[in-house]
Order: sequence, then C-alpha cells, then structure tokens
Amino acid sequence: MASRPPASLQVISSLFTEEVLLQIVQKAVKDDDSSMEDFKVTYATAPGEGYLGIVYRITAAVLTKGETKQISLIAKGLPSNLARRKTWKIPSFFRNEILFYDHVLPIMQEYELRKRKAGWSKTFLPFPVCPWSYCDGERDFIVMLDLGMDGFGICDRTQGFNHFHCEEALKMLARFHATSLAMKDQEPETFQKMTKDFVEPYYRLDYEDWYKGFLKNLQEVAIDAVKKIYPDSVYVEKMEAFANDGQYKVMCELVKPVGPFSVPNHGDAWGPNFLYRYDDDNRSSPSDIRLLDFQLMRLGSPVLDLLFFLYSVTTAKERDDNGWSNLLKCYHTALSDALSDFGSDPHKVFPYDEFLKEIQKLGKYGLGMGIESVPLSMVESENVNDLDAIEGTEEVPLHNYWKVDFIQHEAGLRRVADLVKFTVDQGFI
Repeated sequence: MASRPPASLQVISSLFTEEVLLQIVQKAVKDDDSSMEDFKVTYATAPGEGYLGIVYRITAAVLTKGETKQISLIAKGLPSNLARRKTWKIPSFFRNEILFYDHVLPIMQEYELRKRKAGWSKTFLPFPVCPWSYCDGERDFIVMLDLGMDGFGICDRTQGFNHFHCEEALKMLARFHATSLAMKDQEPETFQKMTKDFVEPYYRLDYEDWYKGFLKNLQEVAIDAVKKIYPDSVYVEKMEAFANDGQYKVMCELVKPVGPFSVPNHGDAWGPNFLYRYDDDNRSSPSDIRLLDFQLMRLGSPVLDLLFFLYSVTTAKERDDNGWSNLLKCYHTALSDALSDFGSDPHKVFPYDEFLKEIQKLGKYGLGMGIESVPLSMVESENVNDLDAIEGTEEVPLHNYWKVDFIQHEAGLRRVADLVKFTVDQGFI
C-alpha cells in the first residue's frame, strides 16, 4: 500500500483551517458563542479505499452553554495523488455532490416546508446535514455531521437486503423523487432553477474511451457467471448480445433526461449508500434510514434510481413469484402518497401504467448497473485495489487500476447470473 501523510485539516484541503472548523462546530451545536477545546482528525477508510475521494473523521470537544459536547464530523477531500484524481475524474464528482448540498437540497427543503401539511411526521428528505463545502477543482472538500453518532450504519455489503430494508429504502427514494415531481408539476420555474446546472456524471459519450476497458472486464465477469450457472442457454446468448451491442452507448441513451418524469436522481443507489438505524438488537428490521453520497447525481427518470437499487441489493428470492411486482407497488404507492401530500394528483403526474412503461423501457439499465455493483459488493476490503498506487500525474485508462476478478463462489455466481436471467425473463433485453 502507498504511504499517506498523517491526517490533518490541511491534508483534507489547504483551505480547511481551525477557524473554518470552529464555524462548522458552532453550526453543529447551534451556538455562535461556543468554543473548541480540542479536535482530532483520522482517516475513516483504509489506505487506497474510497473510489471518489478520501474520507476522514473529525472529532471535536466543544464548550457550549457551560458544558462540553463531543461532536463527530465526516469530511471528504481530493486525493493528493494527481494521477488518481484525474483517472477517476474526482473533481467533477465533487462538484456534483457539492451542487446537491449547496443548491439542490436547499431548494427542495424550502419547497417541502412551504407545502408541509399538519401531521407530517418527518421530512421527506432524510439526508446528512452538510454545514460546509468548498469547490474549485483543486482544493475541494465537504463536511457532514457523522450519522454514526446517531446510530446509523450500513448493512452487510456481501448480502442482499431483506424485505424490510428494501421497503424502507423504496419508500425513502419515492418521497425524494416525489418532492421534485410535485415541484415540477406545481412550480416549474422553481424546478428549472433547481436543475439548470445538472450535467450527466457517468454515462456520456466523451467518457467512453475512459470506461470501455473496465466495462469489458465487467461484461466478461457476468458472461462467465451465466455460463457456469446456466450453460448453453438463451441467457448466455442474451448477455453476450447485450455486451456486444454497444452497451455503453445504450446506457448513455437510457440516462438522458427526456420525457415528463425526469427529476433529480441520486445516481448511485446501491447498498453502501443507504444507512439504517435500529431500535434494538434486531438488525433485520430498521426503524429509520438515511441516504448519502450524491456524487453521481443526475437528471433522469426516477425509475433509474429504482432499477439500480433493486438490481444491486435484491436476490432472486426477493424478486421471484410476486416479489418484483410487490416491490414496484411499494415504491409507486409511496410515491403516489407523497405526491398527494404535496397537493399534486398522482394519477396525472406519474400514473401506474406510465410507471410500468418506464420500467419496461429502461429495464436494461438495471442490468448494466447490476453487473457492476454486485461484483464490486463482493470484493472484500483486503482485496480492494490500492488506488494511490497509480504513478505519475496524468490520467490512465480506468481498467489499469480497477479490475474485478471472476467470481469464485457459487452464491456470487448465482447472484449475477440470476440478474441476467431475470432481465431476459422480463423482456428487458
């Protein structure tokens, strides 16, 4: 592993001073007269981890109103390795996330507060609090309150989500999308103001040469899985055809923000970006949820987020029988309820028959994201590539430093192969 300097504010960003930290903790405790007694900066991830930035944890002892409180923050900064920074196009992803917290989310929150009805139990927008960010492409950093202090954590990333985790996530995604759909319906000028600076972060034709080597690796892993689980089948033929029929260009078309339903998407709705809290030791049934990491935010059909989530976290068991249709109904019912709460007519804004048409039209997007996210979710932390090992100061092909090995265990092979089988059986490809 490449060595890294001791964690400090200045390592996060040359603009991250103690004065800035004081302002952040004052916001956190809601006391402009509070003072900072001590603080500590540590790395929150292992060396080389964190595809789109370096993650740090900052703990601070803050004297406020006569008592000392412990505050924990999560900060993200650009890697010092310039080749890594350019290879992963990290500054553009930072810009995207900062755009969400500084511009998009405040407009959503202000709209929600104006439309809130008596009896709403909690915000439709359960995202981390972001008290500070800076973006210039070279000294970028973003600071959020540490959700771990409130008991939130991720599920086991090597396992599919159970029914309760899926439902909680689907309802939250539905409320998030409904906020924008209602705004688009009722206040199109506000919606236009909110989304005017969006750019596609991932599937764009000028990125094809950057991504195609890694995509070929993913396709080979998926084809290998299907051949081993469903040898000499139509599923092998269909997966090979999907891979050989310009998959990247197809994905670029699917994510375009066309049609009446396009709204802000999270863009990276796989398991590790959903944090859950539990009321007791029963970790099979969460009581609350948060969604983080908006670096891949895009404007597109809400179905894109839904498909990415369902393909990345469910197994055939959750999709079989009526499982798939029940998951879709769970999402759409929550979406319709939220639209009604905002005062919009769900039968006009996003009726169920139009929703199902979107699923059918965009279904292959789920497979495209699934053959990436599912194999990556199976990589154990000790086998993660050291991203800081990239040498030089210029961009290199992504596949040179991001390689996924063929899956060796049957459960993993079956998860990937079953995604292909499901996609074919649904008529998506």
